[in-house]
Amino acid sequence: YDNHPEHATRAARAALEAQQQIDELIKNGQLSLGYKISISTGNLTLDNLGNELWSDVSSNGLTIVRANRMLQECPVNGIYISHATFTDIGRLVNTDAVTLVKGKAGERPFRAYLLRSIKEATFDLSNFFGRQKELSTLQTAYTNAKQGTSQHIMVTGELGYGKTALINYFLGSLKSNGESFTRFEVECDSLEKDTTYGLVSSIFKRIFNLSNADLRDSQQVNQKIKAYSAQHSLSDDDVLLLL
Repeated sequence: YDNHPEHATRAARAALEAQQQIDELIKNGQLSLGYKISISTGNLTLDNLGNELWSDVSSNGLTIVRANRMLQECPVNGIYISHATFTDIGRLVNTDAVTLVKGKAGERPFRAYLLRSIKEATFDLSNFFGRQKELSTLQTAYTNAKQGTSQHIMVTGELGYGKTALINYFLGSLKSNGESFTRFEVECDSLEKDTTYGLVSSIFKRIFNLSNADLRDSQQVNQKIKAYSAQHSLSDDDVLLLL
C-alpha cells in the first residue's frame, strides 16, 4: 500500500532491485532458493483486528486475490505485475508477453506481465508548462549547493497542486543531464504531530539505516554512521554537515 502518485513505478523498481540483489547472492553461492514477486495495483479493504492488548491489520479484496493468484502462476525467480500496474507505469515499463492468469472460481482470467525492466524517464524543463520560475529557483539552489552553500527550500501549495510532480520533474531532469545525487524522502503523518523532531528523526533513520531499537543504543548508532561514512567516503566534517 502506498499513496505516492508514482506508487506503481516505485513498487516495480523496488521489486527489480530486490531481484537483482537476490540473483547476485544466488550467483555468488551465498543463497540457494527460488522466489516469486507479484505486484497488483488497485483498491483494497483494510480491517482492524485484535483488542486493547494486541492489534493487527488484514487486507482483502480483488487486488489482493489477484496478487495471490499471480504469485502462484509466476515463474520461479520472476516478477509478475497486473494489467493495472502495467498501465500505471506506462511507456517506461519493459515486459514479456501477456499471460492470462486464472482467477478464482467463476472469475474470468486476467492479464499479467512478466516484468523485465523500467526505463529511466527523460526530462526537458521547457516542457513543464507554467513552472519555469519555480524550476529556475530549484536549479539555482542546486547549483549553490554543489558549490558548497547549504540550501533549504519549502514547496507549498494546495492538495493536488503539483508539488510532488514539480520536485520529481526537476530531479528527473538533473538525472537526465548526468547529475549525481542522493535523494532521501520521508513522509509526515498526522499521528506524529506531537512527536518532537519526528521528521528529523525519520530522515536520520533513513540516511543511516537505523531502527527504533538502534536509537536506544548509542554504540550501534555510532557503528552505523561510521559504516555509512566509509561506504560513501565521507570525512567527519562531511557527516557533521549532513547532520
